Amino acid sequence: MKKELLLFATLLFCSQWILAQPKSINVMTFGDENTLFIADSKSATIFAYEIEEEKNPSSKDYYNIFNLSDLIADLDHIKESDILIREMKVHPISKIVYVAYDRKTINGYDPKIVTINQAGELAFFDLENTKHTSISATDAPNLDRTYFETLDHRSLTFTDIDFFKGKLYVSGISNAEFSSTLRVFDYPFQKETASSTTLEIYHAGHDQNENRAPIVSMDFFEIEGKDYIIAAYLCTPLVVFPLNEIKDGKYLKGKTIAELGYGNLPNELFWVDEASVLGTVFPKGILITNHQRSARYVSLEDIIKGAKATQIEKVPISLTAGVPFTELPIVGHLQTDNQDDQLIVSITRDLNTNNLQLLSYPKPMFFRLDDVHFSEFEMPTYDNPQMEQMRKKMAIDPLGRTYLSGKDNK
Repeated sequence: MKKELLLFATLLFCSQWILAQPKSINVMTFGDENTLFIADSKSATIFAYEIEEEKNPSSKDYYNIFNLSDLIADLDHIKESDILIREMKVHPISKIVYVAYDRKTINGYDPKIVTINQAGELAFFDLENTKHTSISATDAPNLDRTYFETLDHRSLTFTDIDFFKGKLYVSGISNAEFSSTLRVFDYPFQKETASSTTLEIYHAGHDQNENRAPIVSMDFFEIEGKDYIIAAYLCTPLVVFPLNEIKDGKYLKGKTIAELGYGNLPNELFWVDEASVLGTVFPKGILITNHQRSARYVSLEDIIKGAKATQIEKVPISLTAGVPFTELPIVGHLQTDNQDDQLIVSITRDLNTNNLQLLSYPKPMFFRLDDVHFSEFEMPTYDNPQMEQMRKKMAIDPLGRTYLSGKDNK
């Protein structure tokens, strides 16, 4: 009997230990330099990992890694086709990139994270043994449905995650009929303070109120001492919510301030500070990268004007409306984040080689000289010290590619 109890206790302990690790990685964010938050839709759990201090001598350099697929495949002893990128975030101090991916196995996909610096040095992030805590959502969706044979309904439990003023804000869907939800957790985690708010928006391109599809990406801003959420939705409304009205059990309707283009899935939304290049000044604003459209930049000044104005009305689905925006030459970026005040960093896929790449892009140009090819600036008789300095930082060879260590350097 004692042996049976011991065996039962051991199995229970092992089960809890296994459940204490993410079953999937949908979205991530850094709370500060010491905390990495991971949202796992499959287990409806948020994990908070304690990050040790990391040194990175190349922290101010560009990322010029054109063979990211090779490097990950070599490290994990898998084929490049077995890598499915899920998320990417930059450590706020070391500027080391954390890449979350699914590794294909005979039983499905296993989540993994690798860290990588500008020198192309990769290492696994230990999801099992790194110290962490967790908290679970009690209202995760339970509908057994797959969209277009590729997207599980359950995977939309968590769609974005941000840390702001000591609280963790997590968008997604719940098991309620009106399922668009914003969950809020105190950190360190306390179950008794967790809250859930149902969100509704007016989708001007559809001319209807919507309360089932979740926020895809969001961030925070301030107007006259009052905090707001700025959120991008599918297809692509831009909406603001007053933060002081985010309360447990409340049904809250946001204000739609723009329609940024139909048939589109936004990827990332984050703030970029004021920057200038070649006489062009971009004030502080949000950068929205997209799956089906070029990136959109919207200034903070225009967002504040939109938040104070009347909500936009019905617009033809083929048109954009609301606050003005600038189209940027950012396309085909799978994941994007701020690297520092001067750069963003993105995971892209080369259209010629099909390689995954990890590359830095200067603000506010948001393109690389080796992407554009043979412009006036590239000609040997054109004298421009600023362009020459940028070319050296990108460390590109005459063919436009410099590979780091990997199995295929051709």
